[in-house]
Amino acid sequence: MGKTSSQLQPGLHKLDDNRHLLVLPLIVDVLPMTYPEVSRRLVQLIIKRTLSKSFAKLAWSEPVLVAYWWMFPELTAGKIWRFRIFDVIDRHWGYAYEKNDKIRNRNFALAVETGRAANKVLAVSESLTAELADQVSVDVLPNAIDLSRVAGVVSRYPKTRMRTAVYAGGWNERLDVNLLLKLVERNPTWNFHFLGASADSRFVDFDNVRFFGDVSYDIVISELSQAQIGLVPFVSNAYTESSNLLKVLDYLATGVVIGSTKLVSLTPWADKYPSRFKLLGSLDEWDSFFASAEDLCETEDHAYAEPDMMQYSTASRARALVSSPGVVDAPVFPDRDAANTRRAKLD
Repeated sequence: MGKTSSQLQPGLHKLDDNRHLLVLPLIVDVLPMTYPEVSRRLVQLIIKRTLSKSFAKLAWSEPVLVAYWWMFPELTAGKIWRFRIFDVIDRHWGYAYEKNDKIRNRNFALAVETGRAANKVLAVSESLTAELADQVSVDVLPNAIDLSRVAGVVSRYPKTRMRTAVYAGGWNERLDVNLLLKLVERNPTWNFHFLGASADSRFVDFDNVRFFGDVSYDIVISELSQAQIGLVPFVSNAYTESSNLLKVLDYLATGVVIGSTKLVSLTPWADKYPSRFKLLGSLDEWDSFFASAEDLCETEDHAYAEPDMMQYSTASRARALVSSPGVVDAPVFPDRDAANTRRAKLD
């Protein structure tokens, strides 16, 4: 199931003969889904009706649930499901913008309840797993990347790379903006492209900075495929240390050399790709990195086709996601009357 913040329209979307993605109605993005309780119950009712209509349309019996929302353990526990998987892809209970401790705690409590209602719980990082492990059993399953899509975009551009450093992602509390300002100032012969961010007045005096605003994923990949450096300029806090940063895979797949602040959560990546992933502290270390990045990129081609990257493909993650006892590749397809009789078992 997905929220409407994706680019898909609300409704049921066929992925293949056995798998469908349910994108929830637009109103779900407007109503609070955690607190107050009356609002959460209303959204739950909307989702339940949407599910019932979907089951009737597909004539499915005992399907497998892969849930990304955490606010509705009652739906996860529904008898209709043959098997329930809760995929924790973010630290929903710890967003920096949420200042209300009551809502934070409620988010965490609901995530725990959803985990207990599921047959299998997965999280995209060790830190997320550690936060939930005292309450539910959790396994780590890192994020993934659509390598075929990356290959399609990259193939349209020359392999020659420009003296460009790219940051792709949100412009929020996790960024070390002061560090970025210093990097821009100390590297005037480099261009800095910030994707996903609107113009920041603190950079107005720099001619080598360009803010792209919100852009499509294909533009992110195209910019990275022509750049030499991918930046991860984050501060160290509970959010950044618990995230399995999806952009790291985009950076690796497009072959940029990665410069990152020293986050404990990113150490395994740096250990695995020591020539391409650098954890940097002092400004002198950053200066040396920029000075050597061009030479490193001369020997690095786009990496999406490397066998080592296949373990991070969306196909590999999808297989791992459903590789549990009790999960089968295909749901049961009974007659439509049988499916309708099971609609009430969402309760």
